[in-house]
Amino acid sequence: MVVVEDNANGVRAANHAGCRVLAVRDQDEVTYDAIRAYVSLVRRRRSVITLVPMAGPNRCLTAQIFLRQRTCRDRRRPLVPHVIENLSPLGGRFVVVIRRGMDARRHHLEAVIRLLIPHVTVVVAQDSTAGAACTALLAVEHLPLDEELIIANGDQVIRTDLKDAVGGVSRTRTRRWHGGV
Repeated sequence: MVVVEDNANGVRAANHAGCRVLAVRDQDEVTYDAIRAYVSLVRRRRSVITLVPMAGPNRCLTAQIFLRQRTCRDRRRPLVPHVIENLSPLGGRFVVVIRRGMDARRHHLEAVIRLLIPHVTVVVAQDSTAGAACTALLAVEHLPLDEELIIANGDQVIRTDLKDAVGGVSRTRTRRWHGGV
């Protein structure tokens, strides 16, 4: 689905709902040619999956810290919504891996993530993993091989234009690179 939107709140809402959004400044930019060009671009663009591992061994990063105590310095709000908002400009699909446990149940971590990302795939780890790589392996059945994959830790906010960064890695494929850090 493609949504044509001129309001910043509408653009955020459509992105949040998993739609492709053609952002315009005003109604004069809404033309058949512009929409057709955007649809063509969307069809050529490969899909992106963002994997957010949150089931590692760090005992300090419990659901309580993700949702209540740990706040971002610049916004004074819980970390999980800030991380998700930071990653959402990448578009595509989200896969989040969380750890099952009293903490996740008590703070409804899975439900909160589903509220933040309506079309998310949540994988629940039975226990703590050995780290981000092991956590990512738990989600392997949800990761098609023909789609680009971004792995971003659930406790980090990346302060750069993520679209440019991912685009730079994508362009390096012509140099036979398959990833970037």
